[in-house]
Amino acid sequence: MTEDRIQIALGLIGWSSVMVLSALAMATGLAATPLDQLGMRPNGSCLWSWLYHHFVDSVGVGGYDAIQGALAPPLRLNFHMAGVLLLWASFVYFSDQQYGECVFSLPLSIWWSGLHSMCLYTLYFFVLNHLMDGVSVPGGPRASKIQRQPIWDDRLTTLDDEDKEKWKCMVAEESHEDTETKFPGKKLTGEPSGRQIWSRATTSASNHDKEKLIQEMALGGRSYSGFNPSKNPNSSDVIFRAHQIRKYLSIDGNVPPPATPPKSIQDCTRKAAHFYSMLQCSDGHFAADYGGPHFLMPGLVIAWYIMGKPSSCLNNDQIKLLKHYILVHQQSDGGWGTHIESPPTMFGSTLMYVAMRLLGVPKDDPAAVRGRKFLKENGGVLYTSSWSKFYLCLLGLMDWRGHNSVPPEMWLLPNWFPFHPGRMWCHARMVYLPMGYLYGSQFVYEDAETDATIQSLRSELYCENYINISWVKTRHWVSPLDDYSPIPLMMKTMQNLLACYENWDIFQPFKRFFREKGIKFSLKYIHAEDKQTNYIDIGPVNKVLNMISHYHATGNDLNDPTVVDHMMRVQDYLWIAEDGMKMQGYNGSQCWDTSFCAQALFEANLLDEFPGVSRKIWNYLERTQILSTEVSQSSPAYKYEANEYRNMYYRHISEGGWPFSTSAHGWPISDCTSEGLKAVLCLLRTKCIQDSLKDKRIVCISEQRLYKAINVLLTYQNEDGGWATYENNRGWGWYEQLNPSEVFGDIMIDYSYVECSMATLTALVDFREMYPHHRPNDIQQSINKGHSFLKSVQREDGSWYGSWACCFTYGTFFGIEGLVKCGESLDSTAIVRACKFLLQHQRKNGGWGEDFTSCYDKDYAKNGMKRYGDEGSGVVNTAWALLGLSIAKYDDVDAIRRGVQYLMKRQLPSGDWPQEGISGVFNRSVGITYTAYRNVFPIWALGRCYAVYGNVFNETE
Repeated sequence: MTEDRIQIALGLIGWSSVMVLSALAMATGLAATPLDQLGMRPNGSCLWSWLYHHFVDSVGVGGYDAIQGALAPPLRLNFHMAGVLLLWASFVYFSDQQYGECVFSLPLSIWWSGLHSMCLYTLYFFVLNHLMDGVSVPGGPRASKIQRQPIWDDRLTTLDDEDKEKWKCMVAEESHEDTETKFPGKKLTGEPSGRQIWSRATTSASNHDKEKLIQEMALGGRSYSGFNPSKNPNSSDVIFRAHQIRKYLSIDGNVPPPATPPKSIQDCTRKAAHFYSMLQCSDGHFAADYGGPHFLMPGLVIAWYIMGKPSSCLNNDQIKLLKHYILVHQQSDGGWGTHIESPPTMFGSTLMYVAMRLLGVPKDDPAAVRGRKFLKENGGVLYTSSWSKFYLCLLGLMDWRGHNSVPPEMWLLPNWFPFHPGRMWCHARMVYLPMGYLYGSQFVYEDAETDATIQSLRSELYCENYINISWVKTRHWVSPLDDYSPIPLMMKTMQNLLACYENWDIFQPFKRFFREKGIKFSLKYIHAEDKQTNYIDIGPVNKVLNMISHYHATGNDLNDPTVVDHMMRVQDYLWIAEDGMKMQGYNGSQCWDTSFCAQALFEANLLDEFPGVSRKIWNYLERTQILSTEVSQSSPAYKYEANEYRNMYYRHISEGGWPFSTSAHGWPISDCTSEGLKAVLCLLRTKCIQDSLKDKRIVCISEQRLYKAINVLLTYQNEDGGWATYENNRGWGWYEQLNPSEVFGDIMIDYSYVECSMATLTALVDFREMYPHHRPNDIQQSINKGHSFLKSVQREDGSWYGSWACCFTYGTFFGIEGLVKCGESLDSTAIVRACKFLLQHQRKNGGWGEDFTSCYDKDYAKNGMKRYGDEGSGVVNTAWALLGLSIAKYDDVDAIRRGVQYLMKRQLPSGDWPQEGISGVFNRSVGITYTAYRNVFPIWALGRCYAVYGNVFNETE
């Protein structure tokens, strides 16, 4: 009987293997087939319903779908059946039951064990999918919370008058003309709308007869002109705001009366809208400082230095302001944080120190001496994080043996391979793509051995003699200051195996053969990313790495068209404020901020009161819908919208979406598409826009364009019912066990987020109200699944964790609004718990406040916004809390009144609100600036509160 049992078990294993191999063969052979079904998921919420609709409706590809990161439903069923067979084989093998009566040539006990296997397998997946937290639940609080605080010397610094006055913010067509003048014979591609750059003007801008008033209004309530990080390391965006107010006054001459404090909530909101309207750019978008991280600009400086310091990339005027930014953000102990509110880290300090020296600050300068002291007190740069080490390797300041392998041949794996880079979150994927190319090429700055600055830095950065360092041993070294996300054991093991692969002779023939192919594919993919984004690229890190990659691939030819195209777009990332020139976290937040503004003015019933503002917003949103205008469709990017290229380069549908920044950037995002769509729908409800459409004063956005936006949103939905950022979630939670970056958390896959899910759900609901006959069943099914997802990620205390801003007030506002718009009863447990959570954190002065530690620690900041707010409260957090409570029509009117009165009290005479702490965050650990939030969200909150509660806020307590 034992031999029979073994034979049966082996037979089951054989059948299981056949099913797996046949599924993989079909996954490869039928990948992206038919091509027009790429990225299309059948209706339903589980495998059986997907399977049904796959066959009945002929939806979805037959093999592996690189856009979804998933196999076709029949092939997934194959894998599940193979799993049941394996479990059945183990039951048979380890069973000691006696065989009895046979049925279909097998003993009945064998069939019973098969039934048990199927039941156990089903139970396992039921528990996994219904009783355990999904992969998108962010977890928390963290066990190891941030303890250190940033400390700066109490020192006020100011830019030279010439630096403040002779820089001009150019937008749209004017910005294109300015850049093309500096690059004769070259043309920028893509829509110019939304582009914002800073260029030197020939005359001073401060000869306006109301200059004193302009400066007072632009200061944002600060009592000093200049920058003092010990008071607040966040810029107030004074230079841009003064620039716009000056332009506004030269045309209109009318400002909000500063001597007349608002007497009612309506007056307060109207005054705020009047002030903010002065900041609108000529093409209709609202520009703002989107800086904050300290590891971005050094990458650009390193690229500029490696390429021979071309003035067409960074000129002397820009270099002066870049140096100023580095110097004013240095902290008292000599270090720099990962971002402007962060305590010093080796990540931020290494890169900022190197950038400072490359920009020409001497090593005996006091700032350099202090910076060096900090680095060496913390072990030297051998203990910096892996991204810093990568830049050091490019410069020749670290041997490549000191960096863990980034093998470009990973791209040659079959797309269905469980860990394929095409499955990663796009920001991580697009950074590690050029990293793989440069690592595989072992690129090093060609003059590293003769460059005096590089040779000096080799002694400045290390505690050891450079030539005596045993590089291989240092690969895993990292300072506790940087170790937010410690490298998991699984990844360390993989890195050690890859080190053997890189160095052992036995692997070299294999490596040489496949590395060359991997490098070729990587360069081809880099080129595609450049074309799809008109050389802007998805973000600042891959922007500079792509530029270096092209520089290397063209034989260090600075005049090669691809290198020049890259340099023409460097300005898109640079921003000037009172703390100098910085590299932003994107090429701006234009569409995001402008879409919010339209909705805020709509809920405050002010769009028709500001018809000029409304028309300009409409024009901007019309031009910014991705690949939807004649200009954008004539750009090289449009070619890559074809399914053939989307499959090749792992790109979701782009046409019809809206971006975070500009159409030319080319990457649509679920929440940006949703907010852009909602803004358009709000504008369509106004008299001024309807009249302007009839008069043809503005260009119509056709229903077909709106339908394409809806298609983008519906295809973005993940299997868990939520929405991620740029793409579907293509991987699994265990990918984080392979996170190679020590400084960022949860970056490996595109998780579903409460913010993206709420934005999309509310867009679908608003769209359905105006266009009830377009795909009603698909939209309703999508809303139902999204509704369930929102409830599944609510925390026990009633809150939602905000992944893209600080933090629980933000996430909870999104969570409540999403549920309410989906039809959740206002007295439901989920909404009541959420509202009670918000009220528990209301502060004595009526406001709410958090700082970036809420995001970092995944726990509500104990002291609120103590350092940079008002007695722990802040206007932006207060606005978010009020937006959540008012959409829920919560009945604690006194608490809401106190919040409203707090916002009214904090409004400045100009109609502005003060710039307080940092508002945004990404990758759990990095703060980022949104100076527009201090205007948009208070307007929105006050408008909604008045619409819901009426005149109760104008009554005295």
